[in-house]
Amino acid sequence: MENEALDINRTEAVWLVYTFIIAVLAFAGFKDQDILGDSIFFNIMAGFVFGFGSQKVLELARQFPRTQNGDTPPAQVTGLQIVPDAGPPSRMDITWTTNTETDLHHYNIYRGNQPNFTVNLSTPDFTSQTNTYSDTTVVANNMYYYRIAAVNTSNTIGQLSVELSAQAQ
Repeated sequence: MENEALDINRTEAVWLVYTFIIAVLAFAGFKDQDILGDSIFFNIMAGFVFGFGSQKVLELARQFPRTQNGDTPPAQVTGLQIVPDAGPPSRMDITWTTNTETDLHHYNIYRGNQPNFTVNLSTPDFTSQTNTYSDTTVVANNMYYYRIAAVNTSNTIGQLSVELSAQAQ
């Protein structure tokens, strides 16, 4: 059986139901004093410790970084190369070193018309399932700047590559 990460949201829902049941039993003890114990104090403390106290465990669990389920971003893309090709049509053949993550899904490719262009991580210009891409939307004699980021199966985007540029032919 594969080791699965704790689903905090599902666990929290279960604990909330449990807290409600314990609280009902605790307050029912005010009348009968025999559901959870012979004292009202015990009933109230049991409701707090086993119900509301467990909420603190969930809050602590949320503070730890999640390393399973793809929340760790992929490594930075390296080895970026661009080779202009006159075509026709003009194109930029882009390659980079393949990332080694087992949960890698695709690469985001960002293109700009100026050096140090602003990248909006959520809107790549292109995507590729492999470590190559041919940009056929270039115009001859224009300069283009590229950055690449790896994306895992949880859609976590890794750090951008260094920027590289080339002039279309």
